[in-house]
Amino acid sequence: MISLIIALFILSFIVFIGVLMKEDVVKTANKNRFRNTRINKNAPADEGLKATKVWSWQENESGKNYPKELTSTKQIQWDKAFLNKIEWKLFEDICMEYLRIKHCDANVTCSGADGGIDITIKDNQDRIIAFAQCKSWSKPIGVSHIRELFGVMASERVKVGVFLTTSFFSKEAKQFAIDKPLVLIDGDELIRLINLLSPEQRERIEKLINKGDFSTPTCVHCNVKLIQRTTKSGPNAGRVFWGCVNYPRCKVTMHISKKAA
Repeated sequence: MISLIIALFILSFIVFIGVLMKEDVVKTANKNRFRNTRINKNAPADEGLKATKVWSWQENESGKNYPKELTSTKQIQWDKAFLNKIEWKLFEDICMEYLRIKHCDANVTCSGADGGIDITIKDNQDRIIAFAQCKSWSKPIGVSHIRELFGVMASERVKVGVFLTTSFFSKEAKQFAIDKPLVLIDGDELIRLINLLSPEQRERIEKLINKGDFSTPTCVHCNVKLIQRTTKSGPNAGRVFWGCVNYPRCKVTMHISKKAA
């Protein structure tokens, strides 16, 4: 019986991955990738990944009974301009919450900096079934990052990988992922998926944003908000940058992009 439950869970996860795939080339690759998998005809597979009775049942069964009515301080318009304002740590939290919404019976946790993996998805038996990588970037995601994710998947024997970014993927990166169990979600696609969520599901994500400052970056070591500092001397005197409040104990710095200036 346990084996049957595990098999059904993995099957539903594969169907979920198939739903996220884009049209044309990615859909064709998806058919080849899972051609030997028996499809559950009763599984939710609509383009919008809407909250169906199946997802609702999974959420209740997993014990994660989120309130139906949540308080929001303001309505958020999800578009590319807004997505680009979100700092890297909050972007990871948003990706994690989205995966929780779509995997109500899975354990979605932050993996930290270990092995370059940001998010780990486990089944109810605490077995890893997927890795996810998040990048809040303005420049394109190159093939090297996708290869790195796939390499970690292979070494850890994890079957599925998801890469989410505020940016977009290079042609080489998308080509590399075609015949592999990889899901590439760029900024435009993530916005589309979030906008297709039910109001209750969107509220769960927007609560993270409405907690406070969503644009000031977080220190990768101390997990606190950085502050703006100014170089006092040298060839870069007068340059403004993000620095940790725990300096000199922590010397983490970040470049201030034009959009954040």
